[in-house]
Amino acid sequence: MIINQLGEREMIGKVLGFDLYNNIGTISGEDENRYKFTKESWRENTAPKKGMSVDFQCNENNHANDIYIIKNQLLENTSLLLALVA
Repeated sequence: MIINQLGEREMIGKVLGFDLYNNIGTISGEDENRYKFTKESWRENTAPKKGMSVDFQCNENNHANDIYIIKNQLLENTSLLLALVA
């Protein structure tokens, strides 16, 4: 875990879920804690989905901010290969 100049912890985790109606979601961090987030903290064009690996910052209130999807190139290549083989 890295702490940036604003005192926020830089973390990695997975989206546990996101409620589109209320625009609230939860991330499970690698530290096994849960972090709430809102749509405003999501920095991607794609909507948050359960199971997405994400990079985020955590403020002093344990809320996730500046959330980005971690794209796993190996996983994407494997999925493409399996689709071609099928």
